[in-house]
Amino acid sequence: MLSSCIDEGSNTIECAQDLGYITSVNNTVCAATSCGYVTSPEIQKLKQKECYVFGYTITSYAQNNVYLADRVYHISEQPLLQTSLVQETPPVLTENNIAINNLSIPIFWSTSYMGDRWLFNFSALSKDKSKVTAHFYYDKNNQIDKEGKNVKEENKVIIDVVFIHSESTEDNSVAKMRNFSSIGNLESLRAFPNFNKVTTDPNGKMYATLLIQFRFHKYISKDKSETSYLGVWNKVNSCYERVYYLTEAYFTTNQNNQN
Repeated sequence: MLSSCIDEGSNTIECAQDLGYITSVNNTVCAATSCGYVTSPEIQKLKQKECYVFGYTITSYAQNNVYLADRVYHISEQPLLQTSLVQETPPVLTENNIAINNLSIPIFWSTSYMGDRWLFNFSALSKDKSKVTAHFYYDKNNQIDKEGKNVKEENKVIIDVVFIHSESTEDNSVAKMRNFSSIGNLESLRAFPNFNKVTTDPNGKMYATLLIQFRFHKYISKDKSETSYLGVWNKVNSCYERVYYLTEAYFTTNQNNQN
């Protein structure tokens, strides 16, 4: 659904459709995009800490690390649905908590460049006017990876993704597989305490690279689903799946808050 930046020469950058996280850099409201920080009068009217889809054209060099777009177009009317990671046991599978297909993460940054907002795409059996949103849970008592190993004491984390279905009572259409997008706000992972293999920088702060697997219910048939995982710990183990991670992440050292 999104296209990457195209450099047409002569300092021109054209992106027909990109994801932008609205933030502020050097006192300028702008969007963190796949091409860098971009601003314009239209972008400055958008709500900060939200994600929008839009296209843009840039013909000038960045000033103070921010590009001024010559043109911004096709801005999504509303920000993409966004939910934050919570630390609790996820709800069990019910009629409104559904299994999904084709889960993917087309856009994520290991740094906090986009505010740790990750884009999740998926398909779900749904009627035309229904909505499906992704919700994210860290269950400290169930950190079992796809190989059946408990990773609680490692620089790894299992995040449960639960998909909540909201159906309109006025919708009489037939349910079919439809595509959805949802933003996961994973910034709270950066406050997780005491991961192993930490490094201390010259300022005395501790940091580590945190590997992530996402666990979810995968749709098999109308009456059947199975637990599935997205992501691998090591690229050597898979030529087809990606390694998902946070890096340059600083963690607290409060012993009373250990996972």
